[in-house]
Amino acid sequence: GQAFIENALVGEDLTVNGDGTDGLDFTYIDDVVQGVILSMTKPEGINQIFNITFGCARQLNQLAELVMEHFPGIKLRHNPRDSLMPERGTLSIEKARRLLGYEPQYPVEEGFVRYIEWYKDFAVRNPSLFEKQLTIKK
Repeated sequence: GQAFIENALVGEDLTVNGDGTDGLDFTYIDDVVQGVILSMTKPEGINQIFNITFGCARQLNQLAELVMEHFPGIKLRHNPRDSLMPERGTLSIEKARRLLGYEPQYPVEEGFVRYIEWYKDFAVRNPSLFEKQLTIKK
């Protein structure tokens, strides 16, 4: 996700290795913080291991589409899939739900869009951190 946004900020196309149907369980930072706080403050979290994710994998193509909606003119390229890239997908959050009451609130359409907007603002306020000229205006 971050690489997509950084490429888009400097006007570079997005690149996905493979056909883009690989799924990742993207999780917004506020959901991660909720899960960590619950695991530290609930007695049921003592000496336990939890998956603190959104609990629903999304295709890389879907993430790229969200970026392209916010950066007109950016395109998506697919490269051959690296044979060493592991298969990934949805992680079960049932244990965290059951023991901690963990309930993520930010699906990728909301959380990732918030991240895009935050990153755009960050880039405008810190242009020296980007080698190429930014493609966004404040």
